[in-house]
Amino acid sequence: MRLKKTLEYTSTVNPGIPYPYDHVTVFNGTQGGGMEFPMIANDADFPDSTLTSYVTFHEIFHNYTPFMMGLNEKRYPFMDEGLTDFFSSEYVQDQYGTNFFFAPGSQNRVDDYNYFSSKEDAPLIGTYAQLDETNTVFYYYLKPSMAYMLFKEMVGEKSFLKGFNEFVRRWEGKHPTPYDFFYTMNDVLNQDYNWFWQAWFFSYGYPDLGLKLTKNNSVLVHRVGEGSLPLPVKLNIVYSDGTEKIIQRPMNVWKDGAEVVEIKLDDFSNISEISLDTETVPDISHINNSIKVN
Repeated sequence: MRLKKTLEYTSTVNPGIPYPYDHVTVFNGTQGGGMEFPMIANDADFPDSTLTSYVTFHEIFHNYTPFMMGLNEKRYPFMDEGLTDFFSSEYVQDQYGTNFFFAPGSQNRVDDYNYFSSKEDAPLIGTYAQLDETNTVFYYYLKPSMAYMLFKEMVGEKSFLKGFNEFVRRWEGKHPTPYDFFYTMNDVLNQDYNWFWQAWFFSYGYPDLGLKLTKNNSVLVHRVGEGSLPLPVKLNIVYSDGTEKIIQRPMNVWKDGAEVVEIKLDDFSNISEISLDTETVPDISHINNSIKVN
């Protein structure tokens, strides 16, 4: 049943590309995880049925990345495991309503795997040479999956799938590199997203936004520290009467290298608290994410 549901979902919904082979075999053999082979998924069985579905989907999806594409999974694991985990997380969120691992709302993305530091972090483009048991999860799965999710949120699901499907069409079986993926997305979506690719895949960086108030009814959202990554801005305004308001700015407010974004508010007199959303937006330090006003 899980196999059938996975193939139907990948073929018709997300990414909406027909399964690339004429058969697939799934069996329970490994311990504590899963392993993919062309047209074969070797999965563990878990007490949590959603986790079992996640692992089943994940190992089957590898038939798209890297097998269908011919990706170099050793040199570019963020294309292999990263894309696979992104689609796997989307699947369990969509089908089971579970914020699983790296899906929006899951603090596992940062708080439980807090490798965003100068000691642990490295540019994803070169992490095949930086791996050890501790940071493999971070470099292979966590950081790239988070990047793809934020990019999809910025451009919209329809545009993301349009770009990804065209990437598959153009590069199926041709051993594409990350550069081919990035430039295909730029081309299909008719936008220069190199500022995003540079920050998340080629630079040292960490997610950290902070808040400051001005005297003219404005909130300053600033990127904290050198190397802080571009992120969407989601402000929650709580008023004295208990009502709330959400103010959002897309991630591309940082595309020209801005360090601060100013958001003007109508009136501070009836505002009790202003805070950044750290549930759906990663942030390594919460000490500057909220301000008591009145």
